Amino acid sequence: QVMNVEKQANGIVHENRTVRIHEMQAGEADSFPLRRRPVLTGKVRIVEIDQYDWSLCCGTHVRRTGDIGLIKVIKWEKYKGGTRVYFICGGRAFRDYQIKTLLIRELSRKLPAGENEILERIEQWGQERKASEKRMAELLDRALAFEADRLLHSAKTTGSLRKVSVLFKDRPLPEVQALAKKLIETEGVVAIVGTTGARTTIYFARSRNLDLDMRNLAEAAGREMNGKGGGNAGWAQCSTADAELAEKAMNKACEACMQA
Repeated sequence: QVMNVEKQANGIVHENRTVRIHEMQAGEADSFPLRRRPVLTGKVRIVEIDQYDWSLCCGTHVRRTGDIGLIKVIKWEKYKGGTRVYFICGGRAFRDYQIKTLLIRELSRKLPAGENEILERIEQWGQERKASEKRMAELLDRALAFEADRLLHSAKTTGSLRKVSVLFKDRPLPEVQALAKKLIETEGVVAIVGTTGARTTIYFARSRNLDLDMRNLAEAAGREMNGKGGGNAGWAQCSTADAELAEKAMNKACEACMQA
């Protein structure tokens, strides 16, 4: 519907119809086929597009519709039971058309695809990307499982308790979180793993069969490294801007854990 309105508006522009201004008392406006009757009193101003439209307006207007130039609707949205339309016209519409023509040509060159095939190619690319991301997630999950198994084999033990403590350098937080979760899938494991970066973040996690409160370790580490710590009994974390303090805090947390 909006596109039909755009086509009709440009048709009126191309016909170069005369625009007339009528000034009169509000009561005399009934002689015009207005879309909305005036609620004002006194003098009013009616703008007429020859044999097409009559409306109340006090703004600036062209003498003929052809002076407006190209009209291009760029966006529309539902608004208060109607439709709000955003458009540009004249020189702005021309410049916008130039920019978008160059953009389409560049997209066509880089995809590569014909101009009429760009949307189809982007949709195809999106599907390929989702498939690749799914495959990458599967491979990462396998790699983390292997890494967790390796860390568990070299873990420090106290009775039936195994403790894994490692601080990575600039490793993505989601990977570190996922690794900690893999580690505590095995019973009797406490995982204290972290990563440095703009801030150093350490995760404290334990297997479900253990009766240890990870919040205590995270809060103690937070105090030790001038950071913030918190969480729940099974999973907690703390962070700091000082990586050196973080490493010391991790070592103390490990000692406290093994003595618990």
